[in-house]
Formats: sequence, C-alpha cells, structure tokens
Amino acid sequence: MQGKVISIGKPRHEGGEGECSDLWRQDLSLNQGKTKDHLVALFSQFSERAVLPKPLELMDEPLSDHVEFMRKFLAGRDIPNPQPKIVQSVRTDLDGDGQVEYVLNLVRVGKTKARIGDHSILIVLRGEGAARQAFIIQEEIEISASKYPSTLWVNDIVAILDMNGDGTAEIITQGAYLYGGGWEVIRWDGNGFEHVLFCGCDG
Repeated sequence: MQGKVISIGKPRHEGGEGECSDLWRQDLSLNQGKTKDHLVALFSQFSERAVLPKPLELMDEPLSDHVEFMRKFLAGRDIPNPQPKIVQSVRTDLDGDGQVEYVLNLVRVGKTKARIGDHSILIVLRGEGAARQAFIIQEEIEISASKYPSTLWVNDIVAILDMNGDGTAEIITQGAYLYGGGWEVIRWDGNGFEHVLFCGCDG
C-alpha cells in the first residue's frame, strides 16, 4: 500500500532483555476496512523522491517455468519429490536497466509439525534460459520431519520501492517464525542483495 499514515501517541519501549531489548512499537491509524493489509510507513529526507519501479506487477499465478526451476532447485537440495509452493511472484525492474526481475516468495510450512521439504525461500530471478541468474535472499528448508512445529522464518513481500532516491528499489518484507518477527529492508547493490535494516524481535 502507498499513501500517508498517522501515528498515534509516542513510540513505546516493548523490549525485554537480550535480543529484544531494543524493541519499540508505534501505533498507526489504519483504514479499518483494510486492517488485514500491510501498511508500510516510511519517513526520511529522501521520501519525496522515492518512486516505484517500472514495471511492478504482482502476478496472480507464478509462471510454470518458475515452478519447474524451483522444483529443480529443491531437488538439488536432496529433497525427495519436491513440491515448490510459490505464494508471491512479483515482476519488476529493480534498477531500471531494462532487465526484468522476478521476486519469488516460496512458503510451505506445516501447521502443527515440520515435514521434509517444507521451505521458506525468497529468491530473485534475472534473465531467461541459460542466461538466467538466481539470487537467493533467504533459504530455509526442512531436511527432516519432526513432531514439533516448524521454526522456519516465513516472509511476506509487502512493498518494492526506491526508499532513498538512488534509482534502485528496495524490497521490504514482513517476516515471522515461532519465536518472533519483524520487518526488513533488502537492497540490490548491482551484484547481489544486502540486508540493510531489520526492525523487530529475534530476527
């Protein structure tokens, strides 16, 4: 979502000890009709110049070629009968060079127990065929079954935009796992992806 949001009150400290000691929370005034949507509030001296990349398309269904590519990817991790589950597929051009990228978010996590082949993968594909390049932002795969719930970190892509006006878009995700969660900003540096900011607890 893109627009303005009003903060309510002052930020309050919610951290305890250790990894969560620096956790702060700021309440936001949200559209009550869209409370299930993510809303990203950004402020910086560059915010007036921040732009969305072109093209930027959230695809209804992943390309069959991408499903097959990820099936082979999982098979290469020794997963028997891999079944990739692409839950988000975004077509975009992160740096405006005319080369289209696909940001894929794969999530298959059991509700009550971990299963072999469950996965949480965030990956960017550039190019097609033999010239295709794959850049892994996050890769977590269950290689053994368990009677306990999965501890995979599960992402949701919530925004792709140029946060600092440098002409290259950042990927913003919201993620969580069994023991915590938070928001992250991921930047393309021309050669790969860099995790530049995390805001949350136990990430």
